[in-house]
Amino acid sequence: MTRLQAHVFLSAYACHPVDGSEPGVGWQVLSAALAEVETVTVLTRQNNIDAVAGALAAADADRCHVVGYDLPRLFTYLKKRLPAGTQLYYMAWQFGARRVVRRVDSQRAISIAHHVTFAVDWMPTCLGALRADVPVIWGPVGGATTGSVRSLWLMGFRGALADVPRVVAAVVGRRLFGLREASHASIIIAQNPTVAGNINRHANKILVEPNAFIPADFRISPSLPSPDPAIIRLIGVGRISGFKGWRLAVQVVARLPDNYELDIYGAGPDLPRLRHYIKRRGLESRVRLRGWASRPDVLQAVANASCFIHPSFHDSAPGVLAEAISVGVPCVVLGVSGSAYMASLCGGLVVDPAGRDLPGRFAKEVMACRPPTDIGRFGVHRLPGLLRQWYELASSGTLTDGN
Repeated sequence: MTRLQAHVFLSAYACHPVDGSEPGVGWQVLSAALAEVETVTVLTRQNNIDAVAGALAAADADRCHVVGYDLPRLFTYLKKRLPAGTQLYYMAWQFGARRVVRRVDSQRAISIAHHVTFAVDWMPTCLGALRADVPVIWGPVGGATTGSVRSLWLMGFRGALADVPRVVAAVVGRRLFGLREASHASIIIAQNPTVAGNINRHANKILVEPNAFIPADFRISPSLPSPDPAIIRLIGVGRISGFKGWRLAVQVVARLPDNYELDIYGAGPDLPRLRHYIKRRGLESRVRLRGWASRPDVLQAVANASCFIHPSFHDSAPGVLAEAISVGVPCVVLGVSGSAYMASLCGGLVVDPAGRDLPGRFAKEVMACRPPTDIGRFGVHRLPGLLRQWYELASSGTLTDGN
C-alpha cells in the first residue's frame, strides 16, 4: 500500500526511542506515521532531539523533520520545585509551542495535525494555533476517570484527601481547555468509553482506543519455577498512593487462603502508611512491598506471577496491564474506566466496584482467574493501520475497508 501523500504534524511533548511510558508512545506513533505517511514533522522537547534523530532509519531521515522546543530555564527551575510543577510546565509549553506550530505551517503547509503524548481531557494543546481548515486528531485522550463514591473509604482518609486537587484541577481544566480542544478536533481518540462519554457531546467524531502499544520485540517468559509450588503468587505494580487501591489489595489477600501471597512493586507517598496498614492486619508474611525496581525486573516478576491484580480506582489506560496481558498472565481488575475496558477486551476478570463486600468479591475472582484470551490485542503492529484509518478519516471523512 502506498503512503498517504500528506504532511502530518505530530505534537509529541514526550518522544524517545528507548524510554517507556509516554516517551515510548511518542516514538511508536512517530515510527508508525512514517510507515504510512509521506512527510512527518514531530515537535517535542529539546532534550529528545538527538535521540530521536539518531534512531531514525536512513530511509526515513529525509521524510521526517524533528523540531525541538523548550521554555526558558526559569520554567525548568520552577518545574522541579513547585507543587504540580510538571503539569504547569506542560501547560505553559503547549501555549509557548503555538508559535512553533505557526512557523512550521508557514514553511510547509500542514495537512493533518495529531496531538499525541500526555493527552488528557483537561489540558490545552498547541494545535489551537493552526488554520481552521487543518484537520486535528486529539489523542488517545485520557483523564476523565474517577472511582466509585462507595469505594472512597478504601483509599483511606489521607488517600481520598490527596486526590481532591486532582479532581478539582480536572474539573476546572476541562471547562477552561478540554471542551474547547474537543470542539476544535476533527477526531478525538478516547482511551476508554468513560472519557468518550464525558466529551462526546462536544466532539465532531469520537473513537475509542487505549493508549497501550506493546513493542514487537516484547518477549518475556517465566524464569525458574517457584521454590514452593504451593504458593500462589499475586503481583501488583504502580505508584503507592491512595487512588491506586493498595489497601483494597491488602484486604483481598486477607480474604484469600493462606497460600496466596502478594508482591507490590512501586514507590510513592503512601508507602509508610501502607506498610503500617499491612502490619496492623498481620499480613507482613503474605504482602511484600518490593519498592521501586527496574522495568525488566518488574516485567519478569509479572511473567512469574500466577495472577496480576490492578485495584486502581482510576486509570485511563494502564500500560502495565497491557504488558501483563501480553505475556499471558491472568488479570483481575477493579471495574473502573480504562482498566475495566482493557481487561474486558482480552478475557480478564472485572470486579464491579459497586455493591457490598468488594474485597470478598475481588478475592473470588482472583481464585477463578484464567489466562487472557487475546494476548496480541495491544501489540504495536496494529498502530500503523490505526493511524492510516484516523488520518484518512480526518482528511476525507471515510474509513478504509474493513472498519
